[in-house]
Amino acid sequence: MESWASVSKVKTSDLKTVNLQILLYLVQAVTALSNIVKTSLGPQGLDKMLVDDIGDVTITNDGATILKQLEVTHPAAKVLVELS
Repeated sequence: MESWASVSKVKTSDLKTVNLQILLYLVQAVTALSNIVKTSLGPQGLDKMLVDDIGDVTITNDGATILKQLEVTHPAAKVLVELS
């Protein structure tokens, strides 16, 4: 187990690089979700046809329904799906 002294010796530039990589990872996940839902929004929004594992079909243009049908594994994306 690392002590606080060894952790505090990490260079600031290394921490900035790691933080930037984490931020980009989170932005990619949220962007992927928004790309799925954005075509169903607005007055000219399109319907989405969703097929689940057992073959049940759902046709909807409701963003919350679309997000709840997705199997999301990314932690930040899961939070967005739960909030919808």
